[in-house]
Amino acid sequence: MDKKKPMFDLESCEDVDLQENKTSSDSLVKAKNTKQLRAIRNETGINGTKANDAISWHNTLWGKVILGLFIGGILIVARLLVESA
Repeated sequence: MDKKKPMFDLESCEDVDLQENKTSSDSLVKAKNTKQLRAIRNETGINGTKANDAISWHNTLWGKVILGLFIGGILIVARLLVESA
């Protein structure tokens, strides 16, 4: 697998503040001649989306509506089948 470039490539910076960045790269920053660099709560090496960060279709409002209509339809069909028997 190819090594990915850093998310930030900085050169000749006075004051850099990196907070809460997420990258799939192996490194967050490559800095040259940077006087002050602060990095707080950053993550590297993330593969795409995490399972707990991904929004599934059934967690959205429309997903819940569609899922409710689907289950309601199944219940109506089941009730009609029981009543006709």
